[in-house]
Amino acid sequence: MKVGVIGTGYWGRKHVFEFKELGIEVIAADSLGSNFDEFSKYDNVKATKDYKDIIKNKDISTVTICVPNRLHFPIAKECLLAGKNVLVEKPISETEEQAQELIETAKKKGLILMTGHIYRFNNAVDKAKEMMESGELGNVIEAKIQWINDEYSFQPDFDKRVGDRDVITDLGVHAFDILHYIFGKSPDYIACAGGSYRIKDKVENMAAVGKLGNAIIKVEISWITPPKTRALTIIGDKKSLFVDCAGQKVQCFERGKTRDIEVEGNNTIGTELKYFLGLCSGDEKENKASGNVGKENLRMLKLTKESIENKKAVQI
Repeated sequence: MKVGVIGTGYWGRKHVFEFKELGIEVIAADSLGSNFDEFSKYDNVKATKDYKDIIKNKDISTVTICVPNRLHFPIAKECLLAGKNVLVEKPISETEEQAQELIETAKKKGLILMTGHIYRFNNAVDKAKEMMESGELGNVIEAKIQWINDEYSFQPDFDKRVGDRDVITDLGVHAFDILHYIFGKSPDYIACAGGSYRIKDKVENMAAVGKLGNAIIKVEISWITPPKTRALTIIGDKKSLFVDCAGQKVQCFERGKTRDIEVEGNNTIGTELKYFLGLCSGDEKENKASGNVGKENLRMLKLTKESIENKKAVQI
């Protein structure tokens, strides 16, 4: 099998490395050529400056796309039309209409379309989902997610490098996708507030509250809040959980007692990419990060921004 990786920034390099470790031959599209020296050290990695070399290569049936957000849709569409299975990093596209076009194209061509929602492949998140679905927590009455960075302290030029992102697209997509994943659906309604400080017209922090069934939902995302946190809290009327999603640790709280839940930490990006390859080979049957999942998360992001702009709650 040959795999194409289009885009070799932070995430693209990770894709190349993971495929390399699996012993898969990789063709990487690096438009600047800045990673050519590094890639030349690997026997099973070749590089090109033109991503169309990957699209034209009939030996490549599988592609991952790690380019800036605005390029996700056009490049993913090109790859699908060329008969290639596609994993596109989140968000799947810029609009729901674009996402739907990708979904329909993949279906028409009989191809796999997967979105890079990496926390669906995190063992700690899976353990929380398993315990919740089993009824061990009882009725869930609250879920809270904190997804925060302190970009300014560690990346003083962040305002120049932010590109076409804002914090909702960058971090909020993870928070809402985890809720969607563990509950099986998006919130019923949310009310959001957000602020812009150093980057004009870019939301840099956001708080949301809403309802999902009988549970209150709280979401906090930020580029400006130390320390970096990836936390999920689920409150049940029998037991409650605190999940350190980055550290892959789960604590259970029950009647004043606290215990650690055994979780075998995993390499989430490696697990995600192996799962994608399994979908392409037919070894995996259920696409748990499908194009439809990506489209639903886009809808959540759009409604979140509408709530901030209109200063009122929105029905989901």
